[in-house]
Amino acid sequence: MTSKQADDRWIIEEAGEPVGMIVRDEAGFVFHAAAADVWSLDRRVFPNVHAARHAAKDLLRIKRRPPLNKAVRR
Repeated sequence: MTSKQADDRWIIEEAGEPVGMIVRDEAGFVFHAAAADVWSLDRRVFPNVHAARHAAKDLLRIKRRPPLNKAVRR
C-alpha cells in the first residue's frame, strides 16, 4: 500500500490507485490527500509513515465498506 518515492516522500496506494502522499518535515510526517475518501487526513501530521498508512487504510475501509442491507420485517 505504500511505495517510497524519494528520501522524504511516500505514495500511499489502495488497489493500485494513489490516495495520498506522506512528506517528512520537521514536525513529523504530513499526509497530503489525493482522493476524496481520505480528505479528512489532509495535512494531518503523524509520528511515522506506518501511523499515516494505517490511518489511511482504516479510513478507506470505513468509507468504502458496502452498505448493510436492512432486514425487512413482515
